Amino acid sequence: MDSSPSRESVRPFPIIAMVFTLGIAWAVAGGGPIFGGSRQDGGPGGPFILVAGGYSCSIGPSPYYPYPQVPGPELPVLLSHNISVSATGGVTGGCAGPTSGPGIGGRFPVLTPPSVPSGFGVGNTFDGGTVGDCLRFANAIDTVARRLGCVTSDVGEITLYPTGRLVQFSFVCEGPAGEQLHTIGDLSRAVVELRL
Repeated sequence: MDSSPSRESVRPFPIIAMVFTLGIAWAVAGGGPIFGGSRQDGGPGGPFILVAGGYSCSIGPSPYYPYPQVPGPELPVLLSHNISVSATGGVTGGCAGPTSGPGIGGRFPVLTPPSVPSGFGVGNTFDGGTVGDCLRFANAIDTVARRLGCVTSDVGEITLYPTGRLVQFSFVCEGPAGEQLHTIGDLSRAVVELRL
């Protein structure tokens, strides 16, 4: 007796149903971009982050004058400038790992932390200088920030009581973490390289 199934007894419907069910299960479990899964890397440069900060330059009498006091009515002038940066983010366009929501077999999405420092700054101080130097410095850093794709505020100048001046602006940059890490480095280098 022949135990092999006849051609008429093998039906394609159960095989098609099984392949369809496996495909749906794979997609629900985070099967990747083919079935709408999220990109876990945020693109070529990593997760997207937001970098925000400010540049400031102040000029005024030195609070640290030598002892005994400098003869004459005027205290030495100091020019001090710095940039401060903070970064925040994670994956704005997706989640780390496959997710399908908190339903059957699903998980809650988990955001990845930023892959850059969350805050830091760099600066320098010079003996002497003028408010014109502060304006030159601020405009140079503003130019670098705009060239790097950041959005900047106007450069503002404020009179500090009684004889000091402050020049400052703010900036915001957004993009893949790898690119923004280079942006932070370029801005910091530009500050450190400035000279009277």
